[in-house]
Amino acid sequence: MGHARLRPRRRRGVVTSRYDILVDGERVARFGSAEDVHAWVAKYRDDHGEDDPSATHLQILERGMLGWITGGRLVDRQRFV
Repeated sequence: MGHARLRPRRRRGVVTSRYDILVDGERVARFGSAEDVHAWVAKYRDDHGEDDPSATHLQILERGMLGWITGGRLVDRQRFV
């Protein structure tokens, strides 16, 4: 029961992925939609325009239905730029 928040969400019968944002390998955020990830990455790029303009320190981990077993998969950050 305590792990319910880590499971992928169902929206109208469709399983949606969750996303973890890693900066230098440390998780800094977790989101339930690609739109939220896109907004966060845009803000990160604005805030770090001088020290990390291309967001090379970011990794985006997509966690699907079996993410609790497989750990998820890395997604190309250009998808969210």
